[in-house]
Amino acid sequence: MLSFPKKKKKIKFGESFKDFLLIAGYCSVSVYYFPTEDDEDGPTFKDKALEAITKGIDIFCVWDCCSPWLKFQEWVSFIVFDPFVELFITLCIVVNTLFMALDHHDMDRDMEKALKSGNYV
Repeated sequence: MLSFPKKKKKIKFGESFKDFLLIAGYCSVSVYYFPTEDDEDGPTFKDKALEAITKGIDIFCVWDCCSPWLKFQEWVSFIVFDPFVELFITLCIVVNTLFMALDHHDMDRDMEKALKSGNYV
């Protein structure tokens, strides 16, 4: 069974993707694995492709190039993963849905102006 660390640690993109693949069942890890003589064929195409993909992720998706980039990355992740930003985006979607639901045929001019100005905001 997989166990995940309790402490919050920095996870690079490649590592979390490998964990995702492991959890999703794309890696050949099983609790009920009983080797047979047929398993000596070597790695399959799926195993080779998965290894190539994870090597590519390790090369191209891990950018630890310079300290300004790392500071920018921390700042952006602080803003993007903030729960209030998620709440704000959800509220924007709900308000936009309400404005679209209020739009109907033969509206009076005041309602049309209110919906038009609300759509711009």
